[in-house]
Amino acid sequence: LCIWVTDEEGRRTKTGLERVVPVSDKLLPALERRLESTRGGELFPFAVDDSGASFGRLWLKKVKNIDATLTMHGFRAYATSQMENAGVNPGVARLILGHEQADVHEGYFHKQIGTLKEAVDKIH
Repeated sequence: LCIWVTDEEGRRTKTGLERVVPVSDKLLPALERRLESTRGGELFPFAVDDSGASFGRLWLKKVKNIDATLTMHGFRAYATSQMENAGVNPGVARLILGHEQADVHEGYFHKQIGTLKEAVDKIH
């Protein structure tokens, strides 16, 4: 399952970039329950009238469950770092996050010391 992020009439993406974002298989049961509850309509009907602002507030509450200090922007850095430290190809991570330029993407991730140690161990 993927989510297609694109501009629509009256709604614009932050960057204006169209992209396809894959959804983790772990989230599929929750999405299926959501679709059943909305009878196949909008996934988040409460967010349609305010261009997603209410969805953003709901999402931020979930983000805070990961780390109480995270902001929405901080969550992007968190997700980027998690992908990078898990060995996801940086080009793939950039596509998912909508970063066109590598230098922008690089500003979002922070290598964990374990990842750096693993890299050093590979050459020794």
